[in-house]
Amino acid sequence: MSIPRLTETVIRQGATSESYRRGEEYYANAAVGDLALRGNVLEAEVEGSQYQPYAVRITFDAGGIVAATCSCPYGWGGWCKHIVAALLAYLHEPDQVEVRPPVQELLDGLSRDQLHALVVYLAEQDPSLVDVIGSRVESWRGLALPVAADGLPAVVQPSASPGPRPSAGPAGVRDRAQPAAEAAVRRTSVDPLPFRRQVQRALSSLDHMRSSEAYWHVGEVADKVLDLVDQAWEFVKAGDGRNALVILEAITDEYVEGWVDLDDSDGEASSLFSELDRPWTEAILTADLTPAERTQWQSRLAEWQAELDNYSIDEVFAAARLACELGWDDPHFQRASRGEISPPGAELRRSSRKPEREEREEWDEDEEWDDGEEWDEDEEEEWDEDEDDWSDMEIELTQARLAILERQGRIEEYLNLASASGLQVSYLTMLVKLGRTEEAVEQGLRSLLTAGAAFELAKALREQGDLAAALRIAEHGLTLSPTQSKSALASWTSDLASGLGDEATALRTAVIAFKEDPTLAAYLKMQERAGATWPTLRTEILETVRGITSAGSEAKIEIFLHEGLLDDAIAAVGDYTPYGILERLADAAVEHRPDWVIQLARGQADRIMDAGKADRYEYAVRWLGRARAAYRAAGREAEWRACLTAIRTRHGRKYKLMALLDRLGK
Repeated sequence: MSIPRLTETVIRQGATSESYRRGEEYYANAAVGDLALRGNVLEAEVEGSQYQPYAVRITFDAGGIVAATCSCPYGWGGWCKHIVAALLAYLHEPDQVEVRPPVQELLDGLSRDQLHALVVYLAEQDPSLVDVIGSRVESWRGLALPVAADGLPAVVQPSASPGPRPSAGPAGVRDRAQPAAEAAVRRTSVDPLPFRRQVQRALSSLDHMRSSEAYWHVGEVADKVLDLVDQAWEFVKAGDGRNALVILEAITDEYVEGWVDLDDSDGEASSLFSELDRPWTEAILTADLTPAERTQWQSRLAEWQAELDNYSIDEVFAAARLACELGWDDPHFQRASRGEISPPGAELRRSSRKPEREEREEWDEDEEWDDGEEWDEDEEEEWDEDEDDWSDMEIELTQARLAILERQGRIEEYLNLASASGLQVSYLTMLVKLGRTEEAVEQGLRSLLTAGAAFELAKALREQGDLAAALRIAEHGLTLSPTQSKSALASWTSDLASGLGDEATALRTAVIAFKEDPTLAAYLKMQERAGATWPTLRTEILETVRGITSAGSEAKIEIFLHEGLLDDAIAAVGDYTPYGILERLADAAVEHRPDWVIQLARGQADRIMDAGKADRYEYAVRWLGRARAAYRAAGREAEWRACLTAIRTRHGRKYKLMALLDRLGK
């Protein structure tokens, strides 16, 4: 199986211009190795800044590329240069790709003893895997609720620690039957120590590095901890929330204590906390705790939040603490899951969270409240902000409940709750999962209000393999009001349509994507998909580009450069034009507009030389090299020599600069 309709323009639009350029260099320098196709996954190793090559994985379906990941720490948007290089290698050298069976197929034929020997061998080859294996073994030993000696589900409480925290207590009994999905039980509690040790090891893994070096690896530490959180998720998804709580407590406790030793200049260390609320929320709800247990966990979460408050980290465990407060006995949830709330979203905000004074449907600023006290405008604004926070918190809680209802097979309750809460996308995507695709599409076409909601439904349809329906909903989404730019939806739709052979839709949506977010990559995609109609469309699109008002627009200059329209490109230069674009434009304009290049190059060089930063002199001399080329193109060689003499006179004591100028003269 091959990746459908892969072209350079598709690759280019998936990455930033800089990542694409660097990816081209990596491919040209033969940095891509071990290209392999395993089913619908393309794998590659790409050499980078580390000794070990980076691992690239690209997943696709009949409509094109679905996902692309790399083990490098890149996180600045779009595909990294390693993914670009791997795709270019696959595109241009398909004969170098080795077709291999998926890993699952490799393991399927092995016996238990062979699998056991394989794991032991891998652990011996890489001792760091021992704790990873240990935590996985804990994760896979039953993946269900622990039971006490009497055969009833055991109570798992927060571990004992200094201060007024709850300690392990006697076995407890849940107040309703265990769902069928949780019928299998685990007879022992997970050992939290392997998880604590792995967090500690991750936090201390940068201790031997200089601070300047450790700065670049903070994201890797956070990723290692998130890998452990994923193991807690396994318990949650298997219905064993109590052991998930054991794991999450170990991870959270160690990370809250030790993360401050990491360099959080880029927010990579603290951003991990935003990933904790959802697993905590679902673990608490899945464990189906007693009210007393929920109170204990709520206190534990509050203690961690108090620690984080010292570092101005906003509420991390909001939905989890609300789950502790409400559990499954919440009357609002009970009514919603029975389908007793209508219209959808009517009771999303409950009276228990409203201010003491009842809200009025219409407000007369001259009117007084019944108690004779006039409404304070500042108080109204403050409440509105709190109310929005509450709404977000409850939506998070509702989404967690929906996930659990789905895992437990309580589909009617899921649909009722999603509908009552106004979570239309959740409702429609569940219909898709149930195989009720036609119903989901019809309702989506009739009731979706935003392009973003349509995009989510389209992606769900694609995940279920119904690419035609996904395309239909995506096209509809482009007619709806945007909650943000429609560029991503339009580009996604164009790629899907192209993969399915619908070239008319592919071109039309490519034009929409470009007009929403004009970039060179989007421009090239239009050009490719327009085919023979491009000359006519080109004239229209270039007028659109000329109408872009942002001075110094990188995309505007790049497009004009691509088309060889140097005068238009030069006219688009502004105060904030990126440095790399200026260099490319100057190199292209030496013969056509030498006077402009001379002025630009001398200005750039003078600014660097006057600043006296020796580590920047090389850039100044590169600009002077462009000035020299432009002087010569204009037939003004004598002026260049006079310019160079003046520079030597003015900066003669800058010895590093003089040495670089000597090489330039040669």
